[in-house]
Amino acid sequence: MEGNTCPLCHTAGSHFLFTGTDRLYGGPGSFAVRQCRACGVLYLDPRPTAEEMGAYYPDEYVPYASGRYLSAWQQWNLRLAISKQVRAVTARMPQKGRALDVGCATGDFLAALRTRGWRVQGVEINDRIAAYTRRTKGIPVFAGSLAEAGFEDGSFDLITFWDVLEHLPDPRRTLMEAARIARPSGLLVLSLPNPDSLEARLFGPDWAGWDIPRHLWWFPRPVLRRLLAQTGWEVQEFTCMRGRHWLLALSLRLWLENRRTMPDTLRRGLLYLFQSPPSKVLLWPYFVIIERMGQGSILTAFARRKDENHA
Repeated sequence: MEGNTCPLCHTAGSHFLFTGTDRLYGGPGSFAVRQCRACGVLYLDPRPTAEEMGAYYPDEYVPYASGRYLSAWQQWNLRLAISKQVRAVTARMPQKGRALDVGCATGDFLAALRTRGWRVQGVEINDRIAAYTRRTKGIPVFAGSLAEAGFEDGSFDLITFWDVLEHLPDPRRTLMEAARIARPSGLLVLSLPNPDSLEARLFGPDWAGWDIPRHLWWFPRPVLRRLLAQTGWEVQEFTCMRGRHWLLALSLRLWLENRRTMPDTLRRGLLYLFQSPPSKVLLWPYFVIIERMGQGSILTAFARRKDENHA
């Protein structure tokens, strides 16, 4: 345990937290979650190679599914979430400009932003999904990594990473590249799982925010603030505004799967109760309270590009 090297700060020494598997799609392998003793980031060990990682993103992977695999209830929730994202961005940037969504998947956020008068561009590592988004929504999408896209300096007023940074092998390099292509005082929006959330503590290894092995990183708030400062960004605000009902219901499902002594009827009843639409209404006060406390399962950061970027 002491000899492990952090992939973010390259310092030896970590705490072993637990071992997990791909519980959503049944991919192969077993992986440890560790926390670096030096910088505090949580990371996956070992990490699948780039060639291996594609097997963990099947067609039914929710961000790639869009309307093709989602139920009517899921599609309604998706539209509601995107509407919230657009409102959050436009409230902080009322003047329209050019927007880049990194990891844009099927382009739903960009399509909604475009209806508000924004010029939009996507980046998506999955070339098949990138082609699907170009064909179905008419959005320009670069198929590959952000670094490979080679955008010009100061190209974008807004850059978003909705639930993406935790999937990337080199978040430091990616954030530096984002700072290079952002215009002065450009807005960066990151949403990512919050390992300090109430539900992460309640559910432990069953928390859906781990999403092993697709998630390679988990950033406590001080770690994320420091990383952004080191890569040319100044944090303006942290908030919890996403991942309410669906993430709680998924965490409960994973928790129930490990309660093997629980009667099946009780397990199914609890799961049905928490997945039903009325439960979303009944749990609304709970989500409002924990989000105001900064304890939601998804953390969203808003940051501005510094006037002078630095490595």
